Amino acid sequence: MLYRRRAEIPEDYSEAFRWFHAAAEQHHPAAADNLGNMYLNGKGVAQDYLPAARWYAIGAAEDYAPAQNNLAQL
Repeated sequence: MLYRRRAEIPEDYSEAFRWFHAAAEQHHPAAADNLGNMYLNGKGVAQDYLPAARWYAIGAAEDYAPAQNNLAQL
């Protein structure tokens, strides 16, 4: 999140993607949801709805409400 939201740290979506991916691989549902958002919006990766849905589904399976909502909207 620091690479996306902190004013004193320049945005680096590639670095944010790397950290979110590492956390999501360890079953962190918010990280999976963030990966879905990055794929949906083409931030740090090419825009692609299929992996967005996959990562949202992973977060949703962990009962993470934002991922469930994002998956439903997608």
